[in-house]
Order: sequence, then C-alpha cells, then structure tokens
Amino acid sequence: MNILDTSALINYIEKSNALPKAVYFITSDIENEIFTTEIDFNTEINDNIRVISENSFFNESRYLNNYYYILNKHSGRSFYNMTGFGDISIMALIKTLIEAEKDCFQQQLPLKELKENLVVYVDDIGLKKRIVKEFKQDIETRVNVLLSNEMK
Repeated sequence: MNILDTSALINYIEKSNALPKAVYFITSDIENEIFTTEIDFNTEINDNIRVISENSFFNESRYLNNYYYILNKHSGRSFYNMTGFGDISIMALIKTLIEAEKDCFQQQLPLKELKENLVVYVDDIGLKKRIVKEFKQDIETRVNVLLSNEMK
C-alpha cells in the first residue's frame, strides 16, 4: 500500500509534469492541502490518488485516537500557521494500519489491503526521520519510507 505526502505529490507533479501511475492513498488532511495544489498547477489529481478513509477496512475511531497520540507526542506543527498536520496525519495513518494488521493477524482475518508492505513517499527529510524513529521496529519488516523521486 502506497501512502503519499503532500510535498511528495507536489514535487512529483512539478518535476515530471505527470501524475503517478500506481495507486496512492492520502489522508483527509492531505486531501484538503491538495485542493490548493490543483489550483496552483492548474491540474486535477486523478483517480490513482485515493482518500484512505473511504475504504471499508479503515477504522476512523482508531485513526483519530492515533492522531491525538501523535499530535501530542511530536512537535513541528503550528496552529497559528496551520502547518504540519499532514505529517501528523501520515504518522497516525501508519500507526493505524500497523495496529489493524496486528488485529487481523490475531483474529486470522484475511484483509488483502493490509498484507502489502506500506510504502510511504515523503519529500521531507525531517518527516522521514520522525517516521523511522517512531516505527523503528516495523520499518525493517513492514514500512518503507522513500523520497518522492523514487515514486512509481
């Protein structure tokens, strides 16, 4: 499963003048940020970019609980400038998906969406470091954090 950060998407579109071919998931916070991108670049984000909360396996209450946890644990956001919330939402999403996979494994539920490795595309070295630090036990086995120039 591919997860996409706003800055990675913006830089990918700006540098390649194209949209990704693979399917990528974004959070609602990032969806709101993308509306500005569409206006700035006079383009529409295609159907390959999907909001994760629209999937049936997505547990919104768990996500909001994890959002609260990450929001209070990590700095780097500003309520005054309304910045940094996309980063928080990505980390909360990673935590939510990892927990959901562990629950499915314990209950022996086959959810094909959660069997794939998580690949998170970011364009912010600081965010990449925070993700690696937060999920270090899962990074080696489940989560790959790549920069946008490695997008498919």
